[in-house]
Amino acid sequence: DEDFVFYNQPRHPSGLVRRLPKRSVAEGLTDTIEADLGALDASVDQVVIAASSDGDAFQQVPDLRILLFDAALADGEPLAVFDVRPETGEETAIICGELYRRGEGWKFRAVGQGYPTGLIGLATAFGISVDDSEAGGGP
Repeated sequence: DEDFVFYNQPRHPSGLVRRLPKRSVAEGLTDTIEADLGALDASVDQVVIAASSDGDAFQQVPDLRILLFDAALADGEPLAVFDVRPETGEETAIICGELYRRGEGWKFRAVGQGYPTGLIGLATAFGISVDDSEAGGGP
């Protein structure tokens, strides 16, 4: 459960994966996850990037996307962009993508798998127990 980084636990105990506070941008709200992939323990082979809503289905979010950046690159251009589209429109949690270890480096895979059961359903799929009081409140 300690590996689950979200709004009620915004920092992994290692400090290497963090959820930053929401920010307002011209297009709406943005959430940011920072991960120091090079410093993660060799036993870590993936970082899943997911979003959950406060109960509204993701069909209400017209521009859900992942922009993947390398903080070490000065140009600020995204390495990858993935527009996340719900399959049924009923999803209240979505695995947007994952970073996975490949050889000596890391790769990104776009996923887009939705869960109509929200954060609890998503966490349960990964074997994580979530207290109902932790289940509301955003990506």
